[in-house]
Amino acid sequence: MNKNMFIVSVEIAQKITKYLSLVLAGIVVLGALSRQEFNFSLGYVLGYGVGAYIGWYVVLMLLSSIFVQVYFAIKHATVEECVECLRQKEHKVAHPLALNQLARIKTPDALSALLEVTQDENMDKDLRKQALSAIRKAGAHAREHAPAIVDILGSGDKSLRKEAIRTLKTITGQNLGEDPEQWRQWLQQG
Repeated sequence: MNKNMFIVSVEIAQKITKYLSLVLAGIVVLGALSRQEFNFSLGYVLGYGVGAYIGWYVVLMLLSSIFVQVYFAIKHATVEECVECLRQKEHKVAHPLALNQLARIKTPDALSALLEVTQDENMDKDLRKQALSAIRKAGAHAREHAPAIVDILGSGDKSLRKEAIRTLKTITGQNLGEDPEQWRQWLQQG
């Protein structure tokens, strides 16, 4: 199976976070054990301090290199890679990154992908709200999608409707409230 770089980058970041937390826990445990077993001489403290400093310096250098690669892959993810990521439920942690990347791209394909997320009732409600927020970031570029966002005003979820209103206000510059008919009339006139 060929994974896209966006998903691979997210998986790497997840693994780094997991293993780094294990390493930090190990260091804390070893530090606690060493205080009970060893006499604190000046040489021990200096040796431990310098060794810890060098060790952490190496770890931070490696992590910064990896995070730069992850950042580069995420910032250069294509619409197709972001959409693929959004379809995979096991990569939930990457969904906000994919949504933000789609908003940053601002092409009609990217905005259509965001709109699909908002319309998919099988998607998590918070993800749908995040997709509306991402559309809002696209600003006037997303105005052509206003009619589909107006449809969300008929949703049974108040927080989703509220997010849709905020998005409509931003992309149209109008404040017509919660009534979908008012929005539809205004859109037909303009």
